[in-house]
Amino acid sequence: MKIQTTKLCLTVLALTMIMAISASAEILLDQSDYNLDVPGFINAYAPGPMGMQTFSVNDITVGENGWVIQSITSYVNALGGYDDLVNSGYLNIFPKTGPMPVDGVDVPTIDVVVDLTVTFISGNDFAVTADNLNLELGAGEYWIGVTPDISNGADYGVHLASYTYVGDATATLGLWGDPAWQTPNPGFDAAVLIMGDAPVAVEGLSWGSVKALYR
Repeated sequence: MKIQTTKLCLTVLALTMIMAISASAEILLDQSDYNLDVPGFINAYAPGPMGMQTFSVNDITVGENGWVIQSITSYVNALGGYDDLVNSGYLNIFPKTGPMPVDGVDVPTIDVVVDLTVTFISGNDFAVTADNLNLELGAGEYWIGVTPDISNGADYGVHLASYTYVGDATATLGLWGDPAWQTPNPGFDAAVLIMGDAPVAVEGLSWGSVKALYR
């Protein structure tokens, strides 16, 4: 009876391994190596006619098993107590259908509010992180951006460019009041670090191996 019980437990374990999907926290995209020697990107929101409503998004490719994004960090060069004045922002995600977001279709909003944590790096450079997102995305290409709210009087700052260039360049809408999407810095992406979980199928025992437990 003990041997049979052991075999049953091993069988259940083997079947579980065959069907298992595991998720491990990891770096999903690392373009955090920011470059101070090239122009950055304007990406900031403040309400009102004298405010600024400029949104920037990155071209992001999600792997075949999908992602669960937990945090998005961008890198900003700013003055005026940026780390004390910025604490929230706006998340925008659009399916990617071309080299730029589509005017009139991919319209940024301030509907999805996210908490931001600003961390001093050095000089006037800051890491700006939206955390605890738990954002599930299926495989495919997206435009993704987090735009800080600077309505508390923060400097609008410059989102620093990355040394790493992936896909199409970062796109910006609202630059100097322009209602159309544009790529102000062709050949460059805004620096970003995306953390989360990428589900991975676990290679388990074959059915033949399971049957072998009974021999």
